[in-house]
Amino acid sequence: MRNQLLLLFITFSISTLYANSTIVKKDTITTTDNTVLIGDIKNLDALKLIISTNYSKDDLHLKWNNIASIKSDKNFTFFFSNGERIRGKISDINLDFIEIRNDKTTNKFLRKQLISFKLTDDLFHDRFDAHTEFSLSHKKALNYFQYSTDLGVNYDTKKISLLFDLNINNVHTNSTDNIKRLTLNTGVDNYLKNNFYISSRVKLFKNSQQNLDLRTTTSTAFGVKFINRPKIVSNVTIGLSLNNERFTQNNFHENSIEIYSGLKIKLLDFNKNTLEFNSHHYLSTTSGKRFRADSQLDYKHDLPHSLYMKASYSYNYDSQISEASKKLDYITNLGIGWKFK
Repeated sequence: MRNQLLLLFITFSISTLYANSTIVKKDTITTTDNTVLIGDIKNLDALKLIISTNYSKDDLHLKWNNIASIKSDKNFTFFFSNGERIRGKISDINLDFIEIRNDKTTNKFLRKQLISFKLTDDLFHDRFDAHTEFSLSHKKALNYFQYSTDLGVNYDTKKISLLFDLNINNVHTNSTDNIKRLTLNTGVDNYLKNNFYISSRVKLFKNSQQNLDLRTTTSTAFGVKFINRPKIVSNVTIGLSLNNERFTQNNFHENSIEIYSGLKIKLLDFNKNTLEFNSHHYLSTTSGKRFRADSQLDYKHDLPHSLYMKASYSYNYDSQISEASKKLDYITNLGIGWKFK
């Protein structure tokens, strides 16, 4: 009997300690109308504070201007309009200022300078973002069948971002030869002061439509975010790239040095809609007046449970092509994706 009572006491004590520790870890959010919410803050994105609570199946999206105070003991990474990145805890916040403390100092910022922040309590796990996408289309009259898959992973720290993205697109039809495309993009961005950064990329590209067996492009560029606001981000890059190509026609090889430039414009979360445009341009310095470009326009609509619908249009252009291939190749996709951490 004593052993049973002792076991019951130990179990009750452990349960109480666990419950108390769980309560301590919860965040307290107070709105401007004095509504108090208890939950877990995930991030601030596009001027919306996203939190999970026990009394709602879906995450709550609160307007940032309606948040009066936050009490949290968790670590976040904060992103500011001048390009500065700081990891720490929210020490104090009001309608005008936000104070962030870390192990060494406490910094005070104008609240309007804050672009976003995200949870990085777990230094390894919380820095990962990933997504997977799938699209499928079929036209019976033309016996046309297309499928596309995409997998992307990002790892973000205070100073650098690592990226990996793999896209496979295949088209099967009886009227023409099947088309196979593969794009593998890896890279690292090293962030400097005042929204400047250095970008390095290695891109592998295969496209049977252009008789391209493999193109390997290694580039290093200097970039700047000339627009860095909560709902719109735009940056431009310029640098050099080394291009190595192997074509299916006669197993032809070519190497060239190119001047590289890139442009990105992203409109964030307008009623759960996001629009993003990316364009990359390559002007050869060793292969005459050859010019290449690849661009993509993406429209994304957020759905419940971290799902989203995505429509995209992309094209690849090459002014100097091998025989029996096409200068312009384009792809349209409509599919569904899932983002996860």
